[in-house]
Amino acid sequence: MGSLQDDVFLAKYNNLGSLQWLKLKGGPKNESGNAIALDAEGNIYVTGYTESDFDNQTVTDKVALLLMKYNPNGEHQWTSFYNSDNILWANDEIAEGNGIAIDSSNNIFVAGTGTSNNGGIYSFLLLRYRSDGTLYGGNIEGKAGPQDKLFGVATTTNYVYAVGNRDSTLHVKRYNLSDPNDIKSVTISDCYASGIALDSSNNVYIVGYTEKALDGQTIKGGKDILLIKYDNTLTNRMWTRLIGGNENDYGKKVTVDSSGNIYVVGYTKSSFHGQSSNGEFDAVVMKYSSGGDPLWTKFIGGSANEDGCAVRLDNTGKIYVAGATKSSFGDATNKGYYDGFLSKIIP
Repeated sequence: MGSLQDDVFLAKYNNLGSLQWLKLKGGPKNESGNAIALDAEGNIYVTGYTESDFDNQTVTDKVALLLMKYNPNGEHQWTSFYNSDNILWANDEIAEGNGIAIDSSNNIFVAGTGTSNNGGIYSFLLLRYRSDGTLYGGNIEGKAGPQDKLFGVATTTNYVYAVGNRDSTLHVKRYNLSDPNDIKSVTISDCYASGIALDSSNNVYIVGYTEKALDGQTIKGGKDILLIKYDNTLTNRMWTRLIGGNENDYGKKVTVDSSGNIYVVGYTKSSFHGQSSNGEFDAVVMKYSSGGDPLWTKFIGGSANEDGCAVRLDNTGKIYVAGATKSSFGDATNKGYYDGFLSKIIP
């Protein structure tokens, strides 16, 4: 999932890495697919943004948040736009989806940002949709700050968790779906968040990066990958890990397996955990125990830049990493400037 020649593209591969189908979607202007999620039936949901009108949906300002559903065979089901003038101001410009999650009732939660052209004000944007693509109320967050952006979302039966940043401060929030006044918020200054995941006990894992020492952890280089575990109430920060080497390191996304092991993906220019950079920035994927102990680390890439953008597990424990690369590596050859890549890791 991503953008190709200004259209959103969605691709399905089998477990041997063979392309099953590829879908393009968009209009005459720019579109981008930023995040993807599946429900229990294998239906696929994509969020991002669009500048174009299509599928009987209209962009009423500059850029609209885009949400689409496909069935497991890649057949398009519906498209929904959320326009920026629905957020907080009359002169909005941009709405964009950055993260997506599906709950057990197939409600869809999209985390993102809205931007006003009046002083460059940004709004946390958190939307809830029904399974047919209709919006369930308005912006759950409903507040604006100088640089408010949400990048990740995760759900339980009663709560939705979202993570993002206000200027240089990490924000993680818990919203009670039964009580709009019950919002728990935690902030950490000089830290940046980009991903969130929950384990089976609804403990919360945040990934991002920081340039400061935190909770007894020291900085290894310029910027280090940040991995934090909270309990499900966000009351207790259970542990913190700063990960990296002498150069800059960035965490992008996180997921958790059924045993509570944590998988982090990002990119790095350093050498650490017995791994060495293959060139410029390499994609990195790491496994940590539920107690915060490093179990293994793997760098992915060639002589040019790579970026690890997403990590997922299948039901047999195989690990899949998606990202972007300017290199040729493994059995794949770069065909242009930045290519998408998909790697399978057997632990």
